[in-house]
Amino acid sequence: MAAEEELSQLQQNPFFEKYASKIAAFQQCVILKFPSMKLEDILKVDLIAGKTADEVQQIWEEYHKGKENYLAAVVPPSIFQRINETASKYPLFLLPLPRKQGYEFFFLQYAGDEFHFTSLINYQAFQENAPDCLVLHYYKELADEKGLILLRGEFDSKVLTGMEAQCLANQVQLYYGSEDATSPKRQKLLDTFNVKPSEFKHMDLISFLEFPLS
Repeated sequence: MAAEEELSQLQQNPFFEKYASKIAAFQQCVILKFPSMKLEDILKVDLIAGKTADEVQQIWEEYHKGKENYLAAVVPPSIFQRINETASKYPLFLLPLPRKQGYEFFFLQYAGDEFHFTSLINYQAFQENAPDCLVLHYYKELADEKGLILLRGEFDSKVLTGMEAQCLANQVQLYYGSEDATSPKRQKLLDTFNVKPSEFKHMDLISFLEFPLS
């Protein structure tokens, strides 16, 4: 598909005009500091001391499987290091989420090993006090002993479904933790949003999501 056709399709998205000015406003947002939780607040760490990494992963995923409004995964320390380094450099970003009538945008902010998400609609109403609709927390306590990072996501089911929350989490991994042929393009989007906000075009996010290899 030609670039002109892609642009035409993106501009027809019902969220396009609605969010253009709000995205520009968010880029001026002051970074907030969020309190970090400890793994022991969720899991009895002493009970898994003798478990292997595979066993810990199984326990972690099974523990969250029956819980509503939660996501859980295990991340290799090397991947988390890449995520942390990239997110520390580019702590603010915007992610598109496919909806029935187009795309809705969600802001993310990284601080204290956590990604906090809020919708543009909530940001419009509450500014920097907008409530989280999704929080991704990386627990590093077992990194040295077990060689793994535990990831936990908590989402507001009034705003997101489990699949939608997973979609946002997957995009975090894509932009902040992946290295492949499309990495330079993602890096440019992160850099432009954080360093050169006046040059940022939110259409590029949708274009990349729909046509990642173009």
